[in-house]
Amino acid sequence: MARNGDGKIKMTKWRLASGNELSVTYDSEQDRILYAELDWDFKPGSVDSGIAGLRFGASTLEHVRKKFNSNGFSYVKHMMFQTENGLVTFNAFELKRTPSIVVVFVSLLRNTSSLGPHPSDKRLSNEIGKLFTLVAAVVADESYLDEIWGNNKIYDPTSTPIKLWSWYDDA
Repeated sequence: MARNGDGKIKMTKWRLASGNELSVTYDSEQDRILYAELDWDFKPGSVDSGIAGLRFGASTLEHVRKKFNSNGFSYVKHMMFQTENGLVTFNAFELKRTPSIVVVFVSLLRNTSSLGPHPSDKRLSNEIGKLFTLVAAVVADESYLDEIWGNNKIYDPTSTPIKLWSWYDDA
């Protein structure tokens, strides 16, 4: 679909057979992937996220939190923002065997008008995890994310590195 880059940092984007889009940013001099993002195309036939137990459009932020026993961490400057599709949030987790690599789950709340005039009320803070649904997954080099999103982070006190794929042995 697209290919561009400035200097040694390049990005290539593909539309997959499912309709979802995969973009990969890499360092062409070091021949190293820095960032890979799989975006859901919002169609029912393309809900496979590639991560067991998580489906685009069906899994909620609450599911992500339960699966990994934490809210992970967020980049302060890239925590949550409004898009034309709704309110987007980013929850990151370090990987157990490769702590310099993080996975980021991107969730969307489509109809923000349902939140009412005070989105910080107690009802919302207790239910927010049920309102956001998974729309993208990112696997990236943490130092690259620090460079593009800033290195200030907020950690859930229970955040620990996660095992993303069941076949990935900890031994």
